[in-house]
Amino acid sequence: MKVVYKLIDTNIQSDFVDDNYLLQDNETFNKPEDGIYQPFKFIDGNIIGATEEEFRDQIQSGITNEKTDKELVADLAQQLATSQILQNQTNANLLQQNAKLAKQVLALQAEKETTNG
Repeated sequence: MKVVYKLIDTNIQSDFVDDNYLLQDNETFNKPEDGIYQPFKFIDGNIIGATEEEFRDQIQSGITNEKTDKELVADLAQQLATSQILQNQTNANLLQQNAKLAKQVLALQAEKETTNG
């Protein structure tokens, strides 16, 4: 299993995939650097973000759109829903992995019992 990192809208998301997974647009196996800030960009197979200084400069210069409280709450609700969906996908993947491993253990136990007679 590998971890794939995705840039969806303005969020970085990750998911477990099989080793033979083929990357789609805006996906990479390269982990984004820690401590990067929005806005995120996908450049040369990597997810790149602003530095803290660039982020603060952007806020201070008023480049960012000022949103109403309702818009901010809506954005947060959407991010939460997206996170929950990704968590559910991760949980499903882990359950599948667990089932495969349990099946392999049972097969090994059966094989051991057969050879030990």
